Order: sequence, then structure tokens, then C-alpha cells
Amino acid sequence: MIDCGLQIADLSSEALAEEDCGLRGAGASMRMGGTDSETGTDRRRGLIAGGGARGAVWVALAVAAVALTVVLAARIARPHGLALEVSTIVETSDQRDLSVDRIAATVRKLAGYGSRVTGYGGDRRAEELIRRQLRQAGITDIQLQPFQVAVPITESAYLTPQAGRSDEVVPLHPLWPNLARTSQTPPDGLTGPLVYVGKGTDAELAGKKIAGSILLIDWDSDRQWLSAGEFGAKAVIFRASDRGTGYAAREKFLTVPANIPRFYVTEADAPAMDALARSNATVTVRCRMDWRQVEARNILALVTPGDPSADPGDPDQTPIIFHAYYDSISVVPSLSPGAEQACGAAVLLELARFLAEMPAAPRRPVYALLTAGHGQSLSGMIHFVSELRRGLGEGWTQAESDSLLARMGPPGLFVGLDLTSRSERMGVFCAGHFRGQNLSRLRSKYSVLGQRL
Repeated sequence: MIDCGLQIADLSSEALAEEDCGLRGAGASMRMGGTDSETGTDRRRGLIAGGGARGAVWVALAVAAVALTVVLAARIARPHGLALEVSTIVETSDQRDLSVDRIAATVRKLAGYGSRVTGYGGDRRAEELIRRQLRQAGITDIQLQPFQVAVPITESAYLTPQAGRSDEVVPLHPLWPNLARTSQTPPDGLTGPLVYVGKGTDAELAGKKIAGSILLIDWDSDRQWLSAGEFGAKAVIFRASDRGTGYAAREKFLTVPANIPRFYVTEADAPAMDALARSNATVTVRCRMDWRQVEARNILALVTPGDPSADPGDPDQTPIIFHAYYDSISVVPSLSPGAEQACGAAVLLELARFLAEMPAAPRRPVYALLTAGHGQSLSGMIHFVSELRRGLGEGWTQAESDSLLARMGPPGLFVGLDLTSRSERMGVFCAGHFRGQNLSRLRSKYSVLGQRL
């Protein structure tokens, strides 16, 4: 099942030179829903168990996107009528060598690397997998694009009963910071009685000593945890719930630097926490979570070189870029396997392999771009577009002149895959919502495409 929107904008050199923001000249972005931070452990089982039916829909739409962009790339930048028959494209596309099993296997691998939040280790393992799969497909012209990004890194977090044994330590997972304020505690930790308050309603709080305590509260408690700070609790621990939603996750951090340490305890560790709460135990919470500058790396690969006999200066030879991000994000950054968020990268790798092995390669050059830092305000895409704008506008340095990015030149079309398994809807958009874009320029060019799709 796919929640899909086709988002299109201009990637001409003029547009890149005019726009102040790195993402405004964003090409055609096929945004297929998908980023959902629920409890830090998104629903891998449902995604992968979807199997053939869902996968077939993914592949059919992905092939349609490939065929559509190749057919229309030479004409899409002009506002005159477009001859567009999507149903014909889907029916005639060769899907025999596109493997749903390979896509599912890649999702499993990416989701099995632990947290892929930038700086947590899983992102580097994902990068290695992507590069390996590209090389196995015969794609060897690959460029890494490093950049720096600030990320809150969890070093340690745990709870111990007062005067408890070492085997009674309960692992904790700090939540995303309140603005810049992490859940880091003083070196000696925060000590107080562990008090379970259910969902934190007024009735459940009544008669309980909140001031100076460590509150244990259900995950599906909306924003009732804010009462903890108001009534003087030292920290809040959220108990795992299988009823968690993306909405519940978004309610667990603030956009102001409130000093309320917040933690998540997994289902596996919840029984130990429940036992401590029932015994009215006094506990100590310790956490080390610091902001760090870490290196993230985009991956740019030349999938097919296009027609070698064509004039590189021909406007109809401007390249096509397919994009997906390969990191993950969660309100609990140390618990972010990101199976749902791995769908775009998995499908892009399969598309790249499919295109690289086509007997008759597309006439235009085709590139695959896999960005990191998506969960940090689209840092990877911002860096990619900023570097491209700089090189096209100011010229490339001697060291950069032979890089893949410099050889690519001004892109003609950009298609970004952001897949989800949670909807069958398909929408068409000419602009995103994360950063402002010049809608008056875009609508006149792409309204016909939107109406037909």
C-alpha cells in the first residue's frame, strides 16, 4: 500500500541560482508518505509481512515513475500540454526482473542495523550496504559527500534501585531533547520514589506524592506528562505500550528547553519497572546524552551514463536524479530501526539495479542519490543542493572538477522516493511543506501533470 504524492519543481540552473534556500529548487519529488516516529520501534512486522501484494504495488508504481520520468523528462519543464497515459506506462513496463523479495530483504537488513539516526552507528552500516549493493549491480562511479550535523547522542541511561544489586539495573532510553535540553542528569543521578500514575489523569494523580518523585507513566498518555514538571517530579519514564501512535510520539517533546528528563522503557524491561513501582522502591536515574557534531555522508552514484554520442550541452540531455534518504528518525533516537523509513532506499536500490541492467539504457544520464541527515531538518538534501548551487554558480575548484557532482551538471528532473506501507492513496503536489517554495512558478508548469496523474 502506498501513500504517494508527486511533488515537482524546477531544477534548471536559473532556478538554482535564484533560490535562497537549498531545497527550493527541488525537482520532482515523489513523496510517498512514510516517516512515522511512533515509539522508536516502528512496525517492522506489518511492513515486511505485507509481502507480495503490497510489494507488487510498490514495484508497479516505481516502474511507472521510471518510465514516466524518462518519457517526459525532455518536455516536463515547459508548460504546454503533456501527452500522458499513466495506465499505458504501467501496463507496458517490464517488471519481470524487478524483485519484491530483494526489496523486502533490503528493508529487513536496514531495519536490523539498530538505530539509523545519524551518529548512532546503524547509519554507517546502512551506507556500507548501499555502496555494496550498487557495486554488485555494476554501478561503480560513486561519490561520497560528507557533511557535519549536530545530533543528541545517547552514551548511557539506566535506573537502579537504591542500594540495589548490579543485576537490578533497568536500561532506559532518553527521548528527543526539549529543543536543545537533553535528558542528561547530574553525575550522581536523580533519586526519588518510583510512582506509577497510569495515564497521568487528575484522578490517577490525586493522593500521590509527585514532588521529588520519578514518575512512571503510560506511553499513550497524550501530554499528561507535563503535570510532572508542574508538580515537581524529578523525571518521567514512559512505559511501553502497543497502542502507541505517531501522534503520541509527537506529544512527548517540546519546542522550548524545559528541564524535564524523559525516558522510555521497552516492553521487555517494563515488568522489572512495574515490580519496583509496586514495592514503592526509591530509585536513581542516570543519563549521559550530549549534543555532538558528527559526520554524515550522502551517496551519489551514476546509474546509467546516457547516450554517449549526444551533445552534453543539449538541454534534452540534462540528467535525471532519483533520491531516497537512508537514515531514520524517532522520538527515542536510540530505538530507531526505521523499517518504514527504509522503504524508499530499498526501492531505489532495486530501481538502480533494474536500470543499470536494462538492455537499452535511458537516453538521459540517470543518477541515484541517497542522503543522510534527513531526520536533522533534511540536512543531507540541503548540503547536496547547496554544494550543487555553489559549483554551478561560482565554478568548481580544481580538486572538485573531476568529481561526480561536477560532471553531472545542472539536473533536469528530480524524483524523490519516500515510501510507506500504510495507505493506497496517491496525491500529486508541486511543492513540499517543509520549506517555502515559489508556487506561482511551479503550478503553471506542472498543473497538467498533476491533473492527469
